[in-house]
Amino acid sequence: MAEPRPLHPRGEEPIGALVQELIADMRDLVQDEFRLARGEMSEAISNSVNASLVAAIGGSLAFLGVAYLLLAAVFALASVIVPWLAALMVGAAVLVVGGILLLIGRNRLKHMSFVPEDTVESIREGGV
Repeated sequence: MAEPRPLHPRGEEPIGALVQELIADMRDLVQDEFRLARGEMSEAISNSVNASLVAAIGGSLAFLGVAYLLLAAVFALASVIVPWLAALMVGAAVLVVGGILLLIGRNRLKHMSFVPEDTVESIREGGV
């Protein structure tokens, strides 16, 4: 921010100097708000990317584990009923669970916000 300038020797600054100082202060304030917003957005995006990467790796490993468990379930059921019916039952159960999880995830994503809250609040308080 700009430092306050010393007063004119008579105790009053000319109007032109006051207007220039006001414009400089407003410019500094707007630049500070943009820097704050940029920092908040960068942090939100970085956190989202890191969380997405961890989720993708975890999801991939879980997918492999679930695939083997489902195969084991099909083999177990195939010893009691015909194999095609066992595979159909396991596939239908997986489809229902997957659909439910998909809806839950979609609802959670709807509630995520990338609005720079601190910047918005600062602008509301400062009246910029």
